[in-house]
Amino acid sequence: MKYTLTPQTRFFSVTIPAMVAGGVSAVMGYQVVSGQADQFTWTILFLSLWVVLDHVLALAHPESIVIDETQIALTSFGRTHAYAWTDIQKLRIKRLASGTLYVRINDGGLLKGRYWIPVHKFPDRLALTQALVDHQR
Repeated sequence: MKYTLTPQTRFFSVTIPAMVAGGVSAVMGYQVVSGQADQFTWTILFLSLWVVLDHVLALAHPESIVIDETQIALTSFGRTHAYAWTDIQKLRIKRLASGTLYVRINDGGLLKGRYWIPVHKFPDRLALTQALVDHQR
């Protein structure tokens, strides 16, 4: 089954944060290169780069999730992380107070295997939640 954020939700929850963080990173990076950096600049640069890394490189905030009998595939920014069920030893789910699920696949690291899934923003939230819970290991 495929679970997808609506275009509006995807834009405001995934795309805009990545774009804003990229812009802030560019401005702060310019300040560092031009010698205008202070402690505040470095802090904002670090945080904005973290958001870019998390959203764009690590795909930690998927736009769509496909769960079928053979695999789970999480997609964002035109790229997909796919895991065959036979290759997954651990799938851990932690429900946060915000309604978001923190999902770790195997020993997920910085760039792959950890995902923040705001199930309350998906149209089929109950089915998505149940599908993930059914595969928890």
